[in-house]
Amino acid sequence: MSLTKEKWQGQQMKRYEDMFSYVKNRLDKAYSQGAVSKTSIHYSRYQHIERVYAWMKRIVSELSVDRSIKEEALHIATIFHDVGYGVEDNNKNHALAGAGICEEYLRKHGYSENVIEEVIYLITNHSNKELLASEDASIELIILMEADLLDDTAALGLTMDAMITTAKGMPNFYQVYQHMLSYSVSEMNQNPMVTEPAKRFWREKQKLTKEFIRQLGRDLNI
Repeated sequence: MSLTKEKWQGQQMKRYEDMFSYVKNRLDKAYSQGAVSKTSIHYSRYQHIERVYAWMKRIVSELSVDRSIKEEALHIATIFHDVGYGVEDNNKNHALAGAGICEEYLRKHGYSENVIEEVIYLITNHSNKELLASEDASIELIILMEADLLDDTAALGLTMDAMITTAKGMPNFYQVYQHMLSYSVSEMNQNPMVTEPAKRFWREKQKLTKEFIRQLGRDLNI
């Protein structure tokens, strides 16, 4: 007896929830053993994954219905894309490490070779943002890279700038302002997005960042 669409979706969501739990446990264990964030602040890699997943879903939900997307592979790859930060020397090659961890998980849980191959491709290449300009990049890889870039930018990026500057000592407003110019403002100068929803999200972030730094500069009489 075939599953109803609702029941199948429910089972699929349960599988994704189990994956999130697995990834969280891997990353929590790594950080409990002394892994340090490169930003010098308490940065939850797992929370980053949750945010990227949310951006991925926003992009997919607004894409034209005639775009064919391998959503299962995209969902899995997004959940696992940064799990490689949970291994030693992860900053050097976290994408390859994450692909290996995910492959082991998927094989253990009986996923098909096609799905495994697609997911490994996505995780392995997600950090190579130059592929956004490549005609050879799959739509799934583009969406994953867009979602990854959309996190930690604009409002969140500016907040991180302030936190990072503060972690370095006792900064003044001018030091925070300069850090924002060097990082968040610089990052928002170009729009690297490919899909129309992501382009719009990025433009919104550009507008917010530009207006915030303008007003902060005025407040500081710069």
